[in-house]
Order: sequence, then structure tokens, then C-alpha cells
Amino acid sequence: MTSQCSHPSELYSGPPDLSVEAPHLVSLASKWVRLPHPEVVTQFEGSVFPVVRDTKKRGSYDKAQDIIYDDNTVTKWALLWSHNETRTAHPTGWTLAHVWSVPKDRDAYCHLANLCVMPEDLKSLSDKNAPLAAFLRYHAQSVYGWRPGGHEKLDKPAGFDAISWCYFEPVLDAPKLVIARLQKANSANARALKMTTWYRNLLVSSE
Repeated sequence: MTSQCSHPSELYSGPPDLSVEAPHLVSLASKWVRLPHPEVVTQFEGSVFPVVRDTKKRGSYDKAQDIIYDDNTVTKWALLWSHNETRTAHPTGWTLAHVWSVPKDRDAYCHLANLCVMPEDLKSLSDKNAPLAAFLRYHAQSVYGWRPGGHEKLDKPAGFDAISWCYFEPVLDAPKLVIARLQKANSANARALKMTTWYRNLLVSSE
């Protein structure tokens, strides 16, 4: 049996429009995506850590901007530690994904509403304009009440209400869990974070 396929020459006219199939693809993928729990997201006033992405400068502190540079290590800490996961990296075969690609936005790059983990095999579905991306972004807007600054309000994707989402277990005092884990860490990223005004202010407020 053969299925109806496009002619090979159509490969050179660009990839197919998968928007019609998006709800079906997302319904298959969503049960494997792990999202921050809404009750945990609300415990943070904004980004968990003052960090932006820069792989060449990773692990260093920028005193002028009062931020550190990261290569996705600290964002993993943010998601895992805030849900009382003691590990410092995601499990083998899983990958951290950003809902919006805003690597230089300190208010969004490490915001819990902008993070999730999924099997590595599904990563491409969340990239750029891939089918899962629009659903994850609308989910962040509708469930967490958040989207990066400067981004317009999103329309609900067709089929969104039929999607089921999976969350990490909720925890109490998530910010305290994050600080406790950071205090025990001694990597370059941890030492850089401890140089920030953000960290010093947290220590004062917790006294």
C-alpha cells in the first residue's frame, strides 16, 4: 500500500505547512513535555536568576549589568531546583527547551514560564515556528499570565483546548529551595551568581 505523497520536486519549494496537522502533533507530544507548575511560577516575581545566554562568557559575572552569562546550565537549575529536584542537569535523553527564544533578555531567559523539558527526540517540534511552539507560547500566556516584554498578545491556536499538559509536582517555598541549593554549589556559575546584587539582597531578605 502506498500513500499520497508530494512530488520530489516539491522538496525544493520549501517545507510543507503543518499548521493543519498541528493539533494532532501537539496532542501526541504534549504528554511528554514537563512544564513548571503554575503554583511554583507564581512564587517568583520574575526571572529566577539574573542571567542571559553567552556561551563564550559562560560562568562569568558582568558587574556593570549585574548579570551572569550562561550556556543553559543555570536555566536548568532554575526549573529543577524550584521543583525540589536536587540534580543539576536534566536526565539523559531529555532536553531543556525555551518557549520563546530570548537569550539576551534577562527578564525572560530564566523565567520559569519560559522553560520546559521534553525528550530530545521532540525538541525540533518546539523550535521557531514548529507546531508545538505556538501552543507552548499560548500556554504560557493563558496559564501563567506571562509573555516576554515587547511581544504582542497571542491568539489561541486551533485545537488548544483539547490539549492536556503535564506539570512538575508543586512545592512550597520554591525560592528558598533554590537559594539553599545555590548556597551549596561551588561551580563557576554558582560563584558568579553569588556576586550579584540579586543574591546579596536575597540573603538580607531571608535573615
